[in-house]
Amino acid sequence: AKLDRQRTTTSYQEGGNIVDMALAIADIKFTYVVSCQVYGMQKVSKNLKDKACYLNILNLMIMYPSLRIAYIDEVEAPTKNGTTEKTYYSVLVKGVGEKYDEILERANLKIKIMP
Repeated sequence: AKLDRQRTTTSYQEGGNIVDMALAIADIKFTYVVSCQVYGMQKVSKNLKDKACYLNILNLMIMYPSLRIAYIDEVEAPTKNGTTEKTYYSVLVKGVGEKYDEILERANLKIKIMP
């Protein structure tokens, strides 16, 4: 959104609400990232308390479109020798629509944890 300095506040209000325009400009300019390391575990948990926490965070992201959540995702995958190996990803998500989160970035962390 680009503001035309020649236009008056009244002319912006005629074309739409000035508050909505200001919020749109702020959303373009500012993004807030919050680290919530348990977000991924809460998302897949069957525990009602964890699921409620996940939904609360999701509702915050939907309510505030410039809010992003960063967390570490842990994925277990089988190896060639028959054991499982944990792989860690750094994930950044945002709220989309009314009920979903969208992954913006997912980076593989080259971490080896020895048992």
